[in-house]
Amino acid sequence: MEFYIVFKFNTYLIRIALCSYGASLAIAVATIHASLRISHELYSNLLHLPTEFFDITPTGRILDRCTSDVQTLDTIMPLNTRIFMSTMFQVHALDYLV
Repeated sequence: MEFYIVFKFNTYLIRIALCSYGASLAIAVATIHASLRISHELYSNLLHLPTEFFDITPTGRILDRCTSDVQTLDTIMPLNTRIFMSTMFQVHALDYLV
């Protein structure tokens, strides 16, 4: 009986490790894909703006807005997604124990 409990707990730890690795990999791939897609759309829309926009808006403001959007996408979104996915994978791994 004791061996069964130790074995079940060890498989739980292995599942947690594999799920955590899977979550990290999924977040990395999703973040890179989202960052590329949004930055492509951002710069594509920026290039299609009329020249009057660039005459009125200072270049520093445009550059600051673009870099702050990309920085938010690259830092805050993966952190929140990582917390969410990690919790979901741990619940899934815990479901195996019960």
